[in-house]
Amino acid sequence: MTLRSLTERARQIVAQTLFTEADAEVSRLLVGDAVVHRDGEHYRIESGGDSWTDLEARALHLDGRCDCGAVLSTEGRRSRCRACGREFRV
Repeated sequence: MTLRSLTERARQIVAQTLFTEADAEVSRLLVGDAVVHRDGEHYRIESGGDSWTDLEARALHLDGRCDCGAVLSTEGRRSRCRACGREFRV
């Protein structure tokens, strides 16, 4: 079986599932690289997605600070740490 025929078969299966089970409630969804679990009106990330470390580092960068806690200097589309010299894309 070729890759093209496998891709086409996968599309057929997905379409059939969506159309025959349209009224069924989905309890798990794949969003990006995370599995999201639905429980009524509440959603939570079950697995995957960004780690707490990645989220914390991103929050520091948005606040203008490096992972080491020092202030970032921004030039164009890059930020550079004044203490350790690391560079980040803005």
